[in-house]
Amino acid sequence: MVADLVPESQRGRASGAIGIGSILGSIAGSGIGVFYRELGVLGAFGLAGAVLVISVTFGCCLKETAPAGKVEERRRTSAGKICSSFIKPFKDGNFRWLFFTRFLMMMGIQTIG
Repeated sequence: MVADLVPESQRGRASGAIGIGSILGSIAGSGIGVFYRELGVLGAFGLAGAVLVISVTFGCCLKETAPAGKVEERRRTSAGKICSSFIKPFKDGNFRWLFFTRFLMMMGIQTIG
């Protein structure tokens, strides 16, 4: 989605912001887990619900932008074409580096947690 919505000159910054958000989300989730007994089930779900409502409200209030590239008309696509579209990005070396570094980072966080 970053490649569709962000100009090429700003993609690094946008990708970094997404990475930082992922790390901060993991830290916040761990913090909630530490205080789970004090919060109780209702408090933990209430806090998660509040974060969800705030996030959705923030997302809905953002200015809608057009994709950076040419907008194509939507049409029906075969299942084979959809499946092959998941493989196509891996042909780009930059995407492979990005995917595997984020994959390894998430696996490390989940293994420790």
